[in-house]
Amino acid sequence: MSIQYRQAGLSDLNTVTELLRKLYDEHHTTEELFAENKEHLSAATQAMFLAYYGTAAIGVAHAAVRREYVEGAHNDICGYLEAVYIEPE
Repeated sequence: MSIQYRQAGLSDLNTVTELLRKLYDEHHTTEELFAENKEHLSAATQAMFLAYYGTAAIGVAHAAVRREYVEGAHNDICGYLEAVYIEPE
């Protein structure tokens, strides 16, 4: 069985939040992450991608277009990888 990837949508809000909760466990509550992820999934400058092994969600990546300073960027606008989480084996 291979890993499948797809862009997340609002219907994936619970899955995205569950995975990112494991990454941000000490810094955000589930409610905070749910609200933030809802905004991210609705924003034109944000995208989240899910990785599935069979029917199990095993990873998430959050990318954004940033318009503020990003270290090492040479333009005012750049792509930025906000977060990556992959379930342990």
